Formats: sequence, structure tokens, C-alpha cells
Amino acid sequence: VGSSRAATTAPVRALIGRGNIAVAYRDLEAAEARFSAAGAPALAVRPVTLVPGAPRGHAGPVPRYRGLSTVRRADVARWMIDVADGTIEPTDPTVLLGTARPSRGSSRRTESS
Repeated sequence: VGSSRAATTAPVRALIGRGNIAVAYRDLEAAEARFSAAGAPALAVRPVTLVPGAPRGHAGPVPRYRGLSTVRRADVARWMIDVADGTIEPTDPTVLLGTARPSRGSSRRTESS
């Protein structure tokens, strides 16, 4: 959560810095710090605003959270399954996940391919 704060807009940073949302984000930061300190492989997936709908295959890392950023829950689930089965190999332990066009190329790919 902390490392993706800079990838948000100023209004979003203000929102996650106050009230109940700030408490939730501090809890998430603490959990991620514990995973990191444990030394075990871990992946923190931070989707932008989740929306319903059938999967379209368009989930992937995005550079920043924009005010109207959305991604379908089903696409996030598919992306996470692809990571678990080795189809996608994330290059960073923290991924800001949003709507991105699917990668072309090999069946086994990194998130930047």
C-alpha cells in the first residue's frame, strides 16, 4: 500500500490518508511489512476499483491509480490464477492491477512482456 501511494492522484492520496480508509491502509501496510520480513515468497496485489462483469482478459499491472480506474473482479481472479500456475511471472512483489491490454507472445510471460 505504501509503495503505491505515489502512483495515485492527489485526491486519492488525501482520501487514503484520512479516516477509516487510513486505518485500513495502515493495517495493510503492516501486513505487507510482516510478509516482507518473513522472507517467504509473497505477492501483494492491489487492484484499482473493482467492478462486476464477465472476464475480458484485460487485467494487468498499471503505472498508477487514476480517479476513474476500474478492473473487473473476474479479470483480477484470472490474473491471480495465471500467477499461481506460472503463466505470468510478476517482476515486483507488489502489483497495482488494473485494466490493461493482454500481452502478446509466449504463454509464459512476465508482467512486463
